[in-house]
Amino acid sequence: MVHIVDYKVLRDAPISISGGQSKEVGSFLPPSDIVNSSGSQRAVLHYLVSVNASNSILRIDLKFANVKIKEHIFADQGTRGLWEVFRPGFLGDGPVNNTFDFECLAGQVTISDVIVWYQRNIPV
Repeated sequence: MVHIVDYKVLRDAPISISGGQSKEVGSFLPPSDIVNSSGSQRAVLHYLVSVNASNSILRIDLKFANVKIKEHIFADQGTRGLWEVFRPGFLGDGPVNNTFDFECLAGQVTISDVIVWYQRNIPV
């Protein structure tokens, strides 16, 4: 077996989220050969965020596992690419559809280009 890196685009088009709103930006059904161990393997959530109001607060949740992946507080406006590394075990062991929810706790943000990267076992 060899490990390869694969990805799935969860959302390409921009979506605006205002304070107090939560929006599902995409779902991910892990393949049966995903590397899902507690070792050094990790999954990565990558996204582009445009902060439209100073002091905006953004929280990202993985709904299947009921896990808060990250919470960001943005002091200034602007667009930035961000990523968060997390344990692939949060994605489940089997055909479980995972949804990624982005919640704006304050201010306003626009989210786009949401991608989940993961590792797979490929027989040689």
